[in-house]
Amino acid sequence: MIHQPNYVQELIKKYFEGIASPAEIIQLRAAWKLYDEEELLKMMKEALKESDLQYLSENLRNWNPTVDEVFYKPTTWYKYRLRIAAIILLPLLLIAALGYWHYSWQNREIACEGVNGNSILSTAPFYCFIESGYSKQLEVNRAFTGHSKTIGSIEWFQQKDGLVEAKYAIAPSSDEAPSRYSQSITTNPGQQYQLILPDGTRIRLNASSRIKISADFKTDNRLDLEGEAFFDIPGSRTDSLIISTIHGVVKTLNARFNLSTGIIRTILALEKGALIIQGDSSSQLVNGENDVVMQAKKNMVYFPKQNIAQILTWQYEKRVYTGINMVHFVEEMGRWYGLTFENLNCVPNKSIKTSICYQASLEDMLGVLQKNGLHMRKVGTKISFCPPKNHRHTIASANTPFTTHF
Repeated sequence: MIHQPNYVQELIKKYFEGIASPAEIIQLRAAWKLYDEEELLKMMKEALKESDLQYLSENLRNWNPTVDEVFYKPTTWYKYRLRIAAIILLPLLLIAALGYWHYSWQNREIACEGVNGNSILSTAPFYCFIESGYSKQLEVNRAFTGHSKTIGSIEWFQQKDGLVEAKYAIAPSSDEAPSRYSQSITTNPGQQYQLILPDGTRIRLNASSRIKISADFKTDNRLDLEGEAFFDIPGSRTDSLIISTIHGVVKTLNARFNLSTGIIRTILALEKGALIIQGDSSSQLVNGENDVVMQAKKNMVYFPKQNIAQILTWQYEKRVYTGINMVHFVEEMGRWYGLTFENLNCVPNKSIKTSICYQASLEDMLGVLQKNGLHMRKVGTKISFCPPKNHRHTIASANTPFTTHF
């Protein structure tokens, strides 16, 4: 019902008159995220005409003071002036209050109650999958803590919830040749996990992401990344770790950095150490001396250390964004909520300032996008931000989408 303006206007009218039920107030708050400011102000104006102003006008018409009451009874004259002031000021106060309500909804923090904005999100309650070849071999979760499993040439074990470790197996499993298959660690939407590879590399894997380990990782230190991950590579290495993404290759001996692969580009943010970004025919060294954002190669963007805090927001319980690019924000939300996009061509190239808790609902997140000027429609199983020719489309939702106009 909240997609019908007349119904929302009636809810606003009830709210003005103080007779809206708790359930209707919840519906009104949900509707507040689905309409733009012009539509909401129009509905407020109509609701004011139909409720409070009309009520006050009728009261005033029914009160007809005599000359004596006006000139010789100060209390009556005082009441008269108060009523006149109320008629003039009440609509302005209501509009101001609703404007503040609308502003607070538009700029509110989508946060969990009691969540500390400085707290790193614990991976202990989460899970991941380890695969070899085309079959799912192992689900790693709390039940796996204290256990181990050998897959190919690697033994996986977990001593602490949320952190799975790997070492080279003394006796490779007999059910498959050690060098036949690569192994992948995968996370689902709304999940993160930490892992330690046999060479000591520590990785925090974001939601909807995958790390693939080469079949012969002991002699060929190669990884493939889809999604996003933070890498902490120890300084004891003698050979480079090579990480391939859809847009290019990164090599390093010792570094702490974040890699985020998206539809349009891969973003590299360096916290410590040095990296080599390799293209088709050239390579580029980046280290702490590179203090500006730059395009290291086509579709690969490097962010220096001063930008690392914004890039690593995905690791926190409460994600506070203070000027991050809208495209990057959309891709990050897509990973966490498991959304796929037709394209990002119609996402404006501007920054966004908001905060959202890791437990926020999909509807809350979509509301943040809409309040920042993004309109969404479903194209099959994907989401598009480009309006169709007839400007009538559906909003992406966790539930059955409804039709609306933009």
